[in-house]
Amino acid sequence: MRNKKKSFLLMCVSIISGVFAIFGVKNYIEASINTKLQDYAMIETIVAFKDISANTVLKENFLATRKVPKKFISSDSIFTGQDYLRLIGKRIKHDVKRADMIRWCDVEEPDDHLSYLIPDNKRSLLLKNIQGVSPVLIKPEDYIDILIYRKASSGNEESSNTLLQKVFVLAVGEQTSKLKKANKSSNSLSVLVTYQEAKLLVLAQNNGNLFAVLRNPHNKDIETDLRPITLEDIDPNECEINLIKVKKSN
Repeated sequence: MRNKKKSFLLMCVSIISGVFAIFGVKNYIEASINTKLQDYAMIETIVAFKDISANTVLKENFLATRKVPKKFISSDSIFTGQDYLRLIGKRIKHDVKRADMIRWCDVEEPDDHLSYLIPDNKRSLLLKNIQGVSPVLIKPEDYIDILIYRKASSGNEESSNTLLQKVFVLAVGEQTSKLKKANKSSNSLSVLVTYQEAKLLVLAQNNGNLFAVLRNPHNKDIETDLRPITLEDIDPNECEINLIKVKKSN
């Protein structure tokens, strides 16, 4: 009788142990599967939209997104969202091929080297004491039109004219990134221009007052009527541009 009870107990223990073993194996398999699934979960990262040469300053049209398995993501990978915004304006250290992931170790801050932000066919020119829009409202990477106001040395003739349109603002004072706060307010702007445009602005800056007109960065319109506006074009009664006179002159 005792042997039967002992055999029964051993059988129960074996069954219970087997059940626990089955659950243990099941949990292990499920954990392994979940780990594998997590490893291959698709994460959206920043990649090169096209081949990018070393020392290039990154712009939005240089970048794209691609979903990559988490297993291949490194600690310095760059993701969408705020990371993407922080990447704009950084300088790439070495050549990057199209569709390759861009990592933080691939870029560096160009703030200490303003020259790295200047494209090969452009120059940076400092405009001091520019008026029209508060420099607090103008940020790096904005676009402006530049007007000149001047008064004739003899007589009371005054005029306002357009010098350049859709000019890229490279820096406001010492601020070269719109994501960083300026150390102090400044009424000077560094703009990207061609060499000929730089010579034009140097002459204009020393012979009149320059005004910045802030524009929507997506606005591609270029004004074609660039005739100077003088006091004769202002209606003294209405204090506005005399459009009737302008139309008649057409």
